Amino acid sequence: MKVKKKRLPANQTEDKISLLLLLFTLSVVPLLVRVTLVDYPKDQLAWVKEGYIFFDVYSYIKSNVLVMLGSIGALILGYKIFKEKVQFFKSPVVIITLVGMPAIMLSIIASKYKYTSIFGLYERYEGALVLFSYFILFILAYKTNWTKESKDKFFAVFFISNLILSIIGVLQYFGHDPLTWSFIRPLITSFELNAANMNIDTSVTYRVIGQTLYNYNYVSFFATLSLPIFLTRTLYEHDLRIKLGSAGLSLLILFNVFGSSARGGMVGLAAGLVLWVVLNWKRLFSNVKLTLILSALLIVSFIGFELLSDGFVTMRFASIFQTETQTYHIKKVYTEADDIIIETATGTLALKTDYDSEGTWSIRALLDDVEVESVGDAQGNYSFTDEDLALISYHFEKFDESKLLLVVVTDGIVWPFINIDDTLYLKNIYGHDVILKYASSFGFEGREKAGSARGYIWSRTLPLVAASPIVGYGPDTFAQVFPQEDYIGKYYSYGTQNMIVDKAHNIYLQQMMNSGIINLIVYVALMALFIVSGLRKFIEGKFGFDDYLIPAIMVAITSYAVAGLFNDSSVHVAPVYWVMLGMGLSLVYKQKEKKV
Repeated sequence: MKVKKKRLPANQTEDKISLLLLLFTLSVVPLLVRVTLVDYPKDQLAWVKEGYIFFDVYSYIKSNVLVMLGSIGALILGYKIFKEKVQFFKSPVVIITLVGMPAIMLSIIASKYKYTSIFGLYERYEGALVLFSYFILFILAYKTNWTKESKDKFFAVFFISNLILSIIGVLQYFGHDPLTWSFIRPLITSFELNAANMNIDTSVTYRVIGQTLYNYNYVSFFATLSLPIFLTRTLYEHDLRIKLGSAGLSLLILFNVFGSSARGGMVGLAAGLVLWVVLNWKRLFSNVKLTLILSALLIVSFIGFELLSDGFVTMRFASIFQTETQTYHIKKVYTEADDIIIETATGTLALKTDYDSEGTWSIRALLDDVEVESVGDAQGNYSFTDEDLALISYHFEKFDESKLLLVVVTDGIVWPFINIDDTLYLKNIYGHDVILKYASSFGFEGREKAGSARGYIWSRTLPLVAASPIVGYGPDTFAQVFPQEDYIGKYYSYGTQNMIVDKAHNIYLQQMMNSGIINLIVYVALMALFIVSGLRKFIEGKFGFDDYLIPAIMVAITSYAVAGLFNDSSVHVAPVYWVMLGMGLSLVYKQKEKKV
């Protein structure tokens, strides 16, 4: 006799598929690593040398998988819309989210860099396709029915994923990166690249942790989402094994935060800890013994790491508050038509150039519109008699049989100029001919080095935001819009000209740069909707947070929001954020419905 299998109702089937997609996003996507040869167009990348080959290890695979997950999620949402019809769109969460999608589309239409806007910049790959996938996964998480069983599955897979990441991070800290092990290598490369000599060593001049998240900043940024979950579960869990496991993982995550040395994540977690105490004060004061044990473990782990690292974390954290101001004599170098403009602390020097058909340069120098004399030496180097111009000189170098380069030197920085078809170009350090534009700046003057040169990045980003506040410049186009030829600013901020600034290091500036103010409003509104709704219910006492996943996610989102002041969105961390935010809103609104 055949036993007929009982078919699940359609809504349960949807929830099971949705849950599978969301759990995969939360647990597997952050772990994905693959050495890939990428065919990326170079025509609009002025900083890439001819013949450069693009390899990617951490981002490309995650981006492609996210687009695939988003496509499947779109089909599920399409079915939900067909079934629910107008009812699907009545939630303010869905309405706000849908406003963000046209904003992204408008930014793509207005962008000069269509390919990057759609597919993302190399090594980042967070273009519009990925952004749409975030929105889809977010709505999917919001629309999913988070039962006790599904929440248990969330904890289980997220625990395993974070445990793997943390173990990788600890091994990296002690100089044993698993990604470089010989038996791991074939698993993360294609057959054609397997024989290649690959180097994925994440270490720099000091021990640092990158896990599989590409950058040490993303390690602590990821921890703002994961640590509050397991710390809260440690506080509330009754099963001793799960409680101890959550506590142990919390300590491992904390070790990785310290080992990453990323201060943005530390600041975010510190802010989140305040909210964590407020939301859980009843539990903390009703179980004083557990509270003291947790506090002792946190303090001992911090002191232990400080001893292990010779005070490295304290040193890094203290550097946030360093306020010394740097002063430089040379301020800016740029061109206006055939003039080379050099702004100094005491005046503006204009080198007026003339280039004739025989390849001969003639130079006339004006300091604040007053002509100044230059004197050449036996080696052909020209300097100025005015003492305020002592750091500036120029000479000529042969480029080919018919052309001479005009090489200007400012405080040791070399600026080789070439005239092509009566247009003055800078031959940049990558061999490309570019017009040297004026790099606008706002604020942070003398403090460009603040926050690992975030002061410099923000000072150059703010004028760009102000210039295109409505539509931005297109998703992931930051590096193409940023004044990469501001070599003097880079030199003073980083100590080198050979530095590509590819991210805003501020998630809110990044949203404005990507898709304008509407996109930023949508981003902040969704975040605020969850945090404010949760806090309001907590203050009104309409529920007692019996479901401790709600305060855990509230702390995680708050920590992420604060850390976002110093970090940018990426395919390594953002997918987890969007799924968690959708979960949190779903749980808060479910609680709201129960109490009505």
